[in-house]
Amino acid sequence: MSQSMCSEEMKSWIADHQAEMVKDIIDVVNIRSVAEYGEGGYPFGTGCKKALDHLLKLAEGYGFETCNYEDYMGSATLKGTEGKKTIGIFAHADVVPEGTGWEYEPYNAVEKDGYLIGRGVSDNKGPAIMSLYALRFLKETGVKLKDNITLYFGCCEEKGMDDIKYWREHYPMPDFSLVPDVNFPVCYGEKGILELMAVSDVAGSELADFCGGEVSNTIPGEAYAVVRCEDQDKAIAILADCEGISAEKRDNCLVITGRGMSKHAAFPEDSVNANGVVARALLKADLVSGAAKNAVSFIARVCEDYYGASIDVPYEDKESGRMTHTCSVVRVENGKMLTKFNLRYPVTTDQEKMIEALKQFFAGWNFELEDIENNGPAYQPVDNPVVRALCDISNEVLGADLKPYTMGGGTYSRKLKNAIGFGPGIPDEKPIFPAGRGGGHQPDEFIRVGRLIDGLQIYIRALRTLDELI
Repeated sequence: MSQSMCSEEMKSWIADHQAEMVKDIIDVVNIRSVAEYGEGGYPFGTGCKKALDHLLKLAEGYGFETCNYEDYMGSATLKGTEGKKTIGIFAHADVVPEGTGWEYEPYNAVEKDGYLIGRGVSDNKGPAIMSLYALRFLKETGVKLKDNITLYFGCCEEKGMDDIKYWREHYPMPDFSLVPDVNFPVCYGEKGILELMAVSDVAGSELADFCGGEVSNTIPGEAYAVVRCEDQDKAIAILADCEGISAEKRDNCLVITGRGMSKHAAFPEDSVNANGVVARALLKADLVSGAAKNAVSFIARVCEDYYGASIDVPYEDKESGRMTHTCSVVRVENGKMLTKFNLRYPVTTDQEKMIEALKQFFAGWNFELEDIENNGPAYQPVDNPVVRALCDISNEVLGADLKPYTMGGGTYSRKLKNAIGFGPGIPDEKPIFPAGRGGGHQPDEFIRVGRLIDGLQIYIRALRTLDELI
C-alpha cells in the first residue's frame, strides 16, 4: 500500500470514527481515577481499578489481546507477523485530584466548540484513547507489521509511578517505546525529579493549621491557615491589603485563605503558589512568632522564585535549561509543619552535590529532611535516527518546523529503556480559558479534538515507521 493511498484511507477512516473516539474519551474521563494507595483492596484504589477495567474491556471489544498486571497496569496488544520485537506505547489512566475553581464539572466531560473539557482529557485519558484508535486503524484496515505493538495503561503515573516500578520488576520491557504525554515533535530528554519532605516543630505556637496543595507535582492554587489571634479586627484590617487573601473569624481564631494560580510543577512560569501567598500574609499581619514564625518565613522564602535560587541550588545546563522547584504541599499535623517539594533538575546535575546542598539549606531553617525520592533524568541522543524520523512525520502532518526538545516534565520515559515522549500536544497552542485554567493539572482541563486527530494521524504513520527501524 503506497503512502498516499494509506493517507487517504487513514483520513477517511478517522473521519468515520471521530465521534466514536470522542465518546470513548468522555466515558473514561467521567470515571474519577485519582490514585489512592490500597483503597478498596486495590493497589491504587477503586477509581483507578474501575478506569483500568473500563479501558481493558474497551480494547477487548475492539478485538485486542488484553492483560491485567495485578491491577498495577494493563495492556492491549496488536500482534505482528513475526512478533520478535515489541513497540510499546505507555499512557496512564490515573489523574491528579480535581482541585477547585472549575466552571465545568471535572467528571462530567463535555464537547464544546471542538474542545473536550474534563479532568484527564489531555493528561492522559484523551491520548490513551487516541493511541488505542491508532492500533484500531492498523488492525481494521489490515496493515501488516512485523513487530508487536502493545499499548499500556498505568494507574499511578501522577503519584510516583509505583505502577510501572512494579510492572518493570515482573515483566519484560518493549524494545522501543512512545509516551503520549508531551508535545510534538519529540521530547528526547527529561530533567531529573527530586521529591522531598521536610519537617519542623511548631508545637505550642499560634499556628493551629496550615493546609495547601494535594500532590507534589501540582503548584497549589488555594491554601489556608488557622491562627489563634486575640486582636482579630486589627489583623483583618491588615490582611485586607494583602493580594489574594481573605480572612474570617472562627471563635478565637482567624482562618486566612490565599488564592494563587495553579500549574503543573514542571512548568511553573506564571504560576502563583498559594502557600507563599498565605505565608506572606501571616508575616505581614504579625500573626506568628517563635518557631512558627521561622517555619512560615521558610515557606515565604522558598516560594520567592521557582528556579532553585531560593533553596540555594540555582542549577542550569545547555542541554535542559534551568532547575525548577516548588513547595507544593504544606500541612500542620501533631505540632509539626510538613512540607513537600518537587524539584526538576538539569540532566547533567551532580546529584550527590545537589542533595548535600539541600540538606544544608533545610537544616539552616530548622527543617529536617525525612523523605528523599530521586528519579534520575531520561535522555536519548538527539541524532538518534528514530528521533529524526518521528520529527519529520510530526512536522509533515502538522505543517510545521518544530524542533526536538528536552523538558522538566516527568513521564514514564524515565522508567523505560529506549523511550521518548511523543505528542500529542502542540507547542504554543492558543488557550481557550484565561491564565490559570485549561492546562494539565489545572481546573477546566481541555484538549482540542483536532489536536487528537492530528496526533492519531502522526501515531499511525509513526508506528509503521518504527516497525521498519527497530
